Amino acid sequence: MLEFLKTTRYAKVFEEKIPNEETEEAINELKEGQVNTYKSASELINKLASMVEIDEKYMTK
Repeated sequence: MLEFLKTTRYAKVFEEKIPNEETEEAINELKEGQVNTYKSASELINKLASMVEIDEKYMTK
């Protein structure tokens, strides 16, 4: 049946893709609630900027 569906032009069959180890770890962290959330893009940008050296013109208030 699967081979038949692959040959028809009306059906699109996708092969199952298995996530790599890094992706699996990220999925598990998300499920466990171990993610950061931000109220705005500005808040996220300021947090990222505080973690690295960045030109002041990219900073938001």
